[in-house]
Amino acid sequence: MSDFSVLIAIITMVLIDYLIHIPTPKLEVPTKFKPTRDDRGWFVNPISDKNPVWLIFAAVLPATLAVILIFMDQQITAVIVNRKENKLMKGNGYHLDMFVVAICIAICSLLGLPWYVAATVSAIAHMMSLKKESECTAPGERPTFLGVREQRVTALMVGILSGASVLFTTVLQFIPMAVLYGVFLYMGVAALKGMQFIDRLMLILKPAKYQPDYTYLRHVPIKRVHLFTIIQLICLAGLWVIKSIKELSIIFPIMVLGTCFVRKALDYIFTQRELKWLDDLMPEATKKAKEDERKKSMNDDDNQEEEDVAFLNEKYCKLIDFKISDDKYSNRIENVGPAVNVSEDDGKTVMWLQQNSDSKKPLIETENGLNSPTNMPLQDKPNGRSMISKKDEISALNGDKKKTTFFISEEEFEPKY
Repeated sequence: MSDFSVLIAIITMVLIDYLIHIPTPKLEVPTKFKPTRDDRGWFVNPISDKNPVWLIFAAVLPATLAVILIFMDQQITAVIVNRKENKLMKGNGYHLDMFVVAICIAICSLLGLPWYVAATVSAIAHMMSLKKESECTAPGERPTFLGVREQRVTALMVGILSGASVLFTTVLQFIPMAVLYGVFLYMGVAALKGMQFIDRLMLILKPAKYQPDYTYLRHVPIKRVHLFTIIQLICLAGLWVIKSIKELSIIFPIMVLGTCFVRKALDYIFTQRELKWLDDLMPEATKKAKEDERKKSMNDDDNQEEEDVAFLNEKYCKLIDFKISDDKYSNRIENVGPAVNVSEDDGKTVMWLQQNSDSKKPLIETENGLNSPTNMPLQDKPNGRSMISKKDEISALNGDKKKTTFFISEEEFEPKY
């Protein structure tokens, strides 16, 4: 039913206006199918005796302005309709569309008919009426956009009905002008949905804590966003003023072209990174989806890297369990070797023995008298553990009991018998 909401609204309001008999301005349509002016026929001769030769060359200037306006209006509408997020399967035809419009304008000029180009509001409304969405959705979930039904039947019927409207002038004259203005207002407001400019205008009136999670707010400071919005608003107000003043409306196409130079000047005010987020034709929903997908991809890469590192550590690294009786973490991992006493094994090292032999010269009391370790036979030399303490009794390698005494220096040595 929503696809026929405009038609239902027109029929309903026309019936209400007809039943209550309120005098309202109605749509003015001619009752006869003939040219508007009685002094000319259906064909307008561009080279006439009434037009001097210099007028042909003078018409170049207004024709240039008209070309600028028609070109921008046609191509901007075509770009909006052919955006990637609309998921159109058939290719675009920018040059072909412009060629067809040029031929139609030439024919309309010879017949004295109004020019026409692709209307942005009507084109967007036409596309929205043909969109396909998923039928099965969870409660509170938005339907998934599947694409657009691309066919020529709708456009053909629009053309046929528009041409046949001249035969229904007696019915069309009952439509109040207020109804038509309401339809145009509704279509215009509906076309504003999803535009970043409108969203940024609303941000000016919202406190920071109530601002939606727009993608460009993640990358651009809010003050820079407001500055960009104000510049756009000034340009829009300037175009509106020029179009509203009849004496200045002739330069309206030039001002539309001038907005291109304003956009170029913004490169000196904003960085390219800021303009990328603030001046992008891609809708906010699509940008947010791509941003979330990019972050998810980065997180997946990080998780995969962590998994690879953990796999390598598990495969190639060996864990050693230092068993301690009071350790609450003992026996958590497999014991891959015997327990190690660092203090005991440290005294067995060559460096420790050499250092002690240079700084302290011990004398060992044996059956043959007092001897230095350097003068003793190999089997009589004490091991490293006996050289650590100042006084210690050890067993010799041959089983004899010996008493070993250590001194800090030779001068402090006092033999005891």
